[in-house]
Amino acid sequence: MPRTAALVAITLVLSTFSLIALADDSRLNAARQLVQLLRYDAQIADALEQCKQSTRTTLTPENIVQAEPLFFGGITPNSKYWPEVAEAFRRYYDEACSYMDANHFLDVTTRAYAAALTDEQLAQSVAFYSSPTGESLAKANVRASSQFQKEAGARMAETTKVSYARFIQRVREIVEKCRCEQK
Repeated sequence: MPRTAALVAITLVLSTFSLIALADDSRLNAARQLVQLLRYDAQIADALEQCKQSTRTTLTPENIVQAEPLFFGGITPNSKYWPEVAEAFRRYYDEACSYMDANHFLDVTTRAYAAALTDEQLAQSVAFYSSPTGESLAKANVRASSQFQKEAGARMAETTKVSYARFIQRVREIVEKCRCEQK
């Protein structure tokens, strides 16, 4: 008899865990559907493209050599080796932008919605974003997000140019101070 009671207890516990897992799967599926309806994939693709395009606006090899002529070992835009420097810099930005793994970000976003919303809230959100008004709002959100990213990128580009020049100037001052102490 005690053995039967233990088996029943174990069965109940395992059944409860199975129901919890099913509920979690159900919630994750609803959250995944919501993330799709909200078009996060398009927002991530846009952010990745804007990251890569920032090589043309934020910190360029030309900006760097202008602020610090010897940064690239004396290679300047007039050098026959400049295209190689520019290509290396482009590759650097492409690699730096590769942090944006779309599937990973979509999974993180899905899990965040699943954790933050109840099953009922997820169902209502999915229903709303499946409606014509919800679809229009999701499309508008992608456009607004893109405009926000572009504006933020433009402001960051200007700020970075000024900040980088100040940084280089400060490093020059520190180097000069160091030279004076060594004499």
